Amino acid sequence: MSGMSKRGVRVAGLVGGCLLAASTVTACGQIVENATEQAIEQAAEQAGGGNVDLDLDSGTVTVEGEDGNMAIGSDLALPDTWPADVPPFEGGSLISVMDSGNGSTGTWQVDGTVKEIGESYRATLEGAGYSLEEGLVSEEMVTIGGIKGNTRVDAIIVSDGGTGTSITISSSPAQ
Repeated sequence: MSGMSKRGVRVAGLVGGCLLAASTVTACGQIVENATEQAIEQAAEQAGGGNVDLDLDSGTVTVEGEDGNMAIGSDLALPDTWPADVPPFEGGSLISVMDSGNGSTGTWQVDGTVKEIGESYRATLEGAGYSLEEGLVSEEMVTIGGIKGNTRVDAIIVSDGGTGTSITISSSPAQ
């Protein structure tokens, strides 16, 4: 796990816990909300998370560090740094995205079964010209891997325990 990933996980946990506490004070007004955002951002930055931006209104956290960038929220937009040759998942809500400089990772919360989402993304990768590898297929999880030129894509589709399905798509240089 890279330095950004370790720091990102630590910062995401810190900020997530603070979001719960902060949600109770947002009714006190904009001044308290702004002060809460600033306090959480400063605490996260001091924990080694790089430049942290918290937006309590949208529930979005962004972290910019020397090793990459990360955003957590709901209905995020794909960043300009998303590789053009890596097809994103069409549909659902993008809930996290990370760019480490060596690759990108996005996670979508989607409607549909693990099998349906897996078949859909498999077809998307094939249509984009990726050579696919055998992956794991079960009721609870599907994995898909593929290579096109110098790019490797891995997708993991999992059931969220009855609350929905998520798909995480990662790109990296092909080895």
